[in-house]
Amino acid sequence: SLMENPKLPRIKAATAGLLMDASNPDDVEVQTVTGVILFGAKYKAWYAEKYDKDNKNPPDCFSHDGRAPDGSVEKPVSKTCKECPKNKFETADAGSGKACRDMRRLFILLSVKPGEETIMPIQLNVTPTSLKAFDEYLGKLVMYGYSVDEVETIVTAKQKSREDKYCVLSFAKGASYADDAATLGNIKALKKLWLPLMERAHVE
Repeated sequence: SLMENPKLPRIKAATAGLLMDASNPDDVEVQTVTGVILFGAKYKAWYAEKYDKDNKNPPDCFSHDGRAPDGSVEKPVSKTCKECPKNKFETADAGSGKACRDMRRLFILLSVKPGEETIMPIQLNVTPTSLKAFDEYLGKLVMYGYSVDEVETIVTAKQKSREDKYCVLSFAKGASYADDAATLGNIKALKKLWLPLMERAHVE
């Protein structure tokens, strides 16, 4: 059944934009994606071998909550993420970053209007260079009294410089559904349905 072995569709951050259907070789990069973020979880992943896009191995150690390695990890590097040597700056192979990558997985409903809603959320992994922008956006929403799952978020992708492998994402608030009971009910029901899966979804 769908819920036993499902894979949520993904939006892939590419060099100059976002790919809505990464499995389609003819897919064209888009600059903006608009939808309601149902859930946005922190995620950490460490790979012992250098990342190879043609030979994708799962991470050797990972955490779904950014606090401790997942129970399924065979050889956790550390008991907690806080004490982990791979979670320190200056440990990455290149640059001053961490060997263990910080990421955020966002699960977005592209349409939420009753009668037109998308039933399944789509996963977007926030690239490390865009994490700060997302945290600032969340902070702004909270300051104005909004919850991220009650508003439309407009995600814009830009390539900052030609050397960048991934585009940089920025986030802005679109329409608010805070006073729209029917749409909010829809969002909450779909969030409840997909939460077990969203909590376990991997970053690849």
